[in-house]
Amino acid sequence: MAEDWLAALLMAIALIAMSPVFFAIANSFNQQTCQPYINQIQQDNLTIAGLQNQSNQLASDLNKSRAEYNKLINENITKKDIEDIKQDLNLSFSNIQILDQKFDSIIQNFNTAYNSVSYNLTLSFVVNVTLGLLILGDLISVAFLNIDYKKKAIELVKNKLRRKKDKQSNTPISAEHHQTN
Repeated sequence: MAEDWLAALLMAIALIAMSPVFFAIANSFNQQTCQPYINQIQQDNLTIAGLQNQSNQLASDLNKSRAEYNKLINENITKKDIEDIKQDLNLSFSNIQILDQKFDSIIQNFNTAYNSVSYNLTLSFVVNVTLGLLILGDLISVAFLNIDYKKKAIELVKNKLRRKKDKQSNTPISAEHHQTN
């Protein structure tokens, strides 16, 4: 009985000492798995910043074109001036539409990366909690209930092998042999 308590105590100490190793392995698994997505998110953030600068510049150009257009309306306007302004406006609108498409693409990539990272973290959390509960259950069964499932499973397999061996040899199981099981 004292040996069982001592064994359970030693197993608990060993598991407590090894728990940082388990968490470090799980953490490195998460970092290694998620690193490509993190890199993609950082790259997308840089691209968003660049596109935002382009969008601001285009908005500024559009405002300048509109101001020039309003100025020309108040002055003598030639047909060429109106065509230039129309061309500038059309160019600005098409560039803004292209930027909108790029933003939509980046947002879609960001959502995909976020969903993947979220799934990996959730899966890792579930695996870690499950392993922790299994270890805790094993410790409780050994320490408080005096049940060691591993020993019971080994004994069960040994008994089945003995019975199978006895049946193959066609010798009846003696009472002494039956009582030892």
